[in-house]
Amino acid sequence: MFIPFILATSFVTIACANTLHLQGIKVQGAVDAAHALEPLVGLTFGRLIFSFGILSMCLTTLIIEMLICGFVLSEMFRFEYHGWGYRASTMLANIGILGAFYSMPLWLPVIVSSFNLVMMPVAYICFFILQNKKSYLGEEVNRGIRGTAWNIILVIAILVVAAGAVIKVLSVLGYWPG
Repeated sequence: MFIPFILATSFVTIACANTLHLQGIKVQGAVDAAHALEPLVGLTFGRLIFSFGILSMCLTTLIIEMLICGFVLSEMFRFEYHGWGYRASTMLANIGILGAFYSMPLWLPVIVSSFNLVMMPVAYICFFILQNKKSYLGEEVNRGIRGTAWNIILVIAILVVAAGAVIKVLSVLGYWPG
């Protein structure tokens, strides 16, 4: 999933940048990126299609987060999958929607994002441990060339996010230029 995602997003970004650059459009915000659709459907419909695309990304991500949150909390607290505890835990992911209705300081999403970046290496290390733990996965543990390749990819991912987290912490402390 990682490589197809990287390829797809890279190709879409390259195609969009090429289209906008040839037309002389400088992208200052998300709305400017909608101009890439202008030659096909016009400016109004281009912005409409772009806006619906952004909305659909938000909604699909929200649904996945709700399911993950529900399953994780149900496993942690042993809720039944059809009870009120499960329903409440799936709705916990929706707390972010309050930002659309209540004013919040501009710095709050930056702090939350920074915290997530610092915690990401911890999550990746836990994934690495679990995927190699026979007591957890049983006979489904990856072995051989496939298992080695997967472990190498995950170690690279751990190193990349750990480097990002270290740079972020150092920049907040004033020890990294930026």
